[in-house]
Parts: sequence; C-alpha cells; structure tokens
Amino acid sequence: MPLPAEDTSPPESSGEAVPPDDVVVVDPQGDLILHVKYNVDLLQRYQVSISVLRKHSSYFSALLDSSKFSEGIAVESRLADLRTRYTDMASIPAIELPRVTLSDVGVGPKSSSSFVEAAFRLCLGILHGSPSPPDGGKAGNRLLYALLIYFADMLAVIPAVSEYMIIHWSESLFANLDPSTKRPKELKIRQMLYIGLSLGFAKTVTVYSTALVVWGSNRWLEVHNGGSTAGEEEFPWDYLEGGVEAKLRLVPPMRFVSTG
Repeated sequence: MPLPAEDTSPPESSGEAVPPDDVVVVDPQGDLILHVKYNVDLLQRYQVSISVLRKHSSYFSALLDSSKFSEGIAVESRLADLRTRYTDMASIPAIELPRVTLSDVGVGPKSSSSFVEAAFRLCLGILHGSPSPPDGGKAGNRLLYALLIYFADMLAVIPAVSEYMIIHWSESLFANLDPSTKRPKELKIRQMLYIGLSLGFAKTVTVYSTALVVWGSNRWLEVHNGGSTAGEEEFPWDYLEGGVEAKLRLVPPMRFVSTG
C-alpha cells in the first residue's frame, strides 16, 4: 500500500490547530480527522468515521486496529480520553479529534488539484453514504471517475466504489463512439479502459481496447522509434498493467488497413 500513515496524535492546545473551516466534513458524527497529503502543494483534512473506514477498507481495518498497529493504538487512546471529558462524542471539536495523516498518495504535478480533491472526497462520500454527484461534463466526469478508481484501489475500497459506479456509470458516454471513423484522444481511451478494466465493465473494455488497437498509441510509436517513456507514468492508465498494455501492443494498428 503506497500510503504511509503518520502523525496520529492530536494537536496539543499550544501546538498546531485545526481550524473548523479547514476540515471537510464527510461525516458530522465522525471520530477521526484524516489528513491527506496529495503532493507538496495540496493537503486536505476530512472528518470521517473510523467504523465506516474499517468496514469498507482492509487497509484502514488493519491500520486502525487498536490491538495491532501504533496508529490504531494512538487513536483509540485519544478517543478513550475524550470519552471521559465529553458525554456526547458528536460535540467534540475537530481540533481535539485524533488524526491520521496519509502522505504521498502518488498524485503528481500534472494533476488538476480540483479534480484530485473532488475524486477523493467522492470516494469518502461513497463509503459514508453521502456522495456528491459530479457535474463536470463528460470529459471532467471521466477524469474524476478515473481518479476515483485510482484512490479506491489505493484505499482498498474497490467493491464499495464498484457498487456505486454500476448504478451511476452511464454507457451513453461512449454509445456513439465508432473508433474506425472518429479518433478519440488517447488520454480518453486510456482513462475509459482503466475504468472498465478496474470495474469489470465489459462493453467499456471492448469499445476502448478496440479504439486503442485501431488508432495505436503515441507512446508505443515513441518506443518503437527508439525513445523512452520511462518515468512518465503518473497514473495507472498511462500504462495499463496486468499484461493489458503488452497484449494490445502486439496487435498491429488497424487505422491504415483498407476495408474495401
């Protein structure tokens, strides 16, 4: 899991404060502040429920286990102290809640911070039963959904997100695509393939794997001409794993094949 956790102790009264306006409230009854460091320039804080995270995520289930890991032990110790001082846990100020920091979630400088944050917020919202539906147009929603799957895989919550996507994913996003006559952007093809492969959406995979074979890939062409794309893979859709990329590369591009 590429999500090292750290800094589980709450801020002392004389130390770092967590202003209420700085916290995105995913669950008003939440008993944990999740600090997420996307990159050096982007950090966000979320109020979340420990029980919800542990229910849906094997990663959080282990991390927040009060009998196994230091993070879980520290969080439970802090909550035990708060229970002695508050009769209503919902009234505890965010500044006093225990916190866990997830560092280096792998989002690089090419990412759009607004979509990155929205995708992570949507992921947490799905788990807590309070998702905020995206409204960024087809291209924006495609990027957001691809990032959503990216984070869901990191947090080990693919089943919960998959259930949401099955309900909300619209096949009409590609219903009119004819890859033999209209070339989509390669980024679109790759993002759609990544979504389809991750969630087992057969039609999505069929349509966009065909599109990649028909039109080929600029990345493949660069490698074929002796170039290198090493270090350019910022996201999983930049290089499709599980042997998919290699298998598709073995199929000759069909865009110059005459059908007459």
